[in-house]
Amino acid sequence: MYLTACLTNDCCQLLRLLEFDGRLFPKVIQRTGQYSEIMNSTNGSLPRPSANSFPVPLSVTLFSLGTIVTIENCIVMIACIRNLKLRKNIHHNLVLALSIGDLFLGVGAICTGFRLTIPVLSGVLPLCIGNVFLQVTGVAMSHFQTFYISFNRFLVITESRLNTMMFDGYRKYIVYAISWTTVMSFNASIMAPLVSSKKRVCNVKTVYGNNYDIFRPTFLSFNAVLLTLTIVFYVLTLWGIRHRYRKTAPKSTVTVESSQDQSSSTYTSSGSQIEKIKARRFLNSMKLVSIIIIALMVFSGPIVFINLSQERSHIVIIMTLCAATVNSLINPIIYGLQIEDLKNEIKKMFKCK
Repeated sequence: MYLTACLTNDCCQLLRLLEFDGRLFPKVIQRTGQYSEIMNSTNGSLPRPSANSFPVPLSVTLFSLGTIVTIENCIVMIACIRNLKLRKNIHHNLVLALSIGDLFLGVGAICTGFRLTIPVLSGVLPLCIGNVFLQVTGVAMSHFQTFYISFNRFLVITESRLNTMMFDGYRKYIVYAISWTTVMSFNASIMAPLVSSKKRVCNVKTVYGNNYDIFRPTFLSFNAVLLTLTIVFYVLTLWGIRHRYRKTAPKSTVTVESSQDQSSSTYTSSGSQIEKIKARRFLNSMKLVSIIIIALMVFSGPIVFINLSQERSHIVIIMTLCAATVNSLINPIIYGLQIEDLKNEIKKMFKCK
């Protein structure tokens, strides 16, 4: 009894000394005070950590963009499936395949936006794995098809036989299958989810786990190369159109002058009309290519080059995903509006024609 009383008195004196001079052990006092407050407020039971809050406007924006992209690309796909002529044309078929890649990204954006809007679902690992798989695969497939479209335009303007070898008949479907299977297989193979992760909001690092250091440089280099090649081939295509326009423009006037026996004023007017048509086509091509390049750099670039930084906040990642989804939203507008048969088929679907 005497020993217990002494120990109690010594402990009390020590605690008084610590409370009197908080400069000696400030962290001890702070943690002791926090623990006392928690115990008093919870009646002795420690509270469960609350879920990390995610900006609802950003998640709703991603969900809305994903919904629009999904509906838009489904319409393009249905129109191409209904019309055999659209599927047989190489360029139109490439646009159809692009809509499939954008559809992956759209569905992934819907799932991610929905998951982040509801805090209970933000940490569900299986749902997070499915979201990340759709997003990464969708971005890669979309960039792959955009590259194929630019490469096809370049092969057409240069009249290369490689265009027929790669994209004629069923060969284009073999090219699609190889590309998409490679992307999906590699993406699935490096996923190593951190089951014991303490993060309340699942993100890319949680899904790829220890293989994240493999995913980040691979995703960066692969998509950066595709975007760069796409821009290069579009610029080369534009140069080829300009070169062909300059080369054929004078010949049109000579042909008209030698084939018809009319006055010199008629020859000049006919030649000038051909010149105007060719100039208009060249300007339209230049505008279209400029829009495509700007869209790729502004909307698709951020989600690729953000991987240059190893530490990125989840909010920034979702913002770049929103930008990539916007690119998938405008792809059907950029490419689809140039295809008259596609516009007519969509009008038939909605009985507008």
